[in-house]
Amino acid sequence: MLTHFRPRIRSRHPSHNVLRHTENNLPMMPFRSRIRLGSTNELRKPDEFPVVELNSIEAIKNSSNKLRMKSCFTEKGVKTADWWMLRQDMINLEYLSGLPFPIISKSLFGSRGVR
Repeated sequence: MLTHFRPRIRSRHPSHNVLRHTENNLPMMPFRSRIRLGSTNELRKPDEFPVVELNSIEAIKNSSNKLRMKSCFTEKGVKTADWWMLRQDMINLEYLSGLPFPIISKSLFGSRGVR
């Protein structure tokens, strides 16, 4: 009989609890795996066995910073909406009047209105 493993979820967000605590949500796999959904915490002890990791710590850092994510997309040629970086000292009527409206403004970090 082959051994099977359930993926380990690495996240503190409450919306991911359903993946972590319900036996039937994630399929058993023939290998150990870890799915990072926002966690950048290093493990307390090294893995004893090989583990397939979905979303590395570096990938999480890139995707959680909207400016970094847009820069990565641009660098790799991924199509994305036009974007501009505004610093607090750049916000004036003269500069803003040159931008195409409507504009969606976002913080660099956070999601769902949470920072």
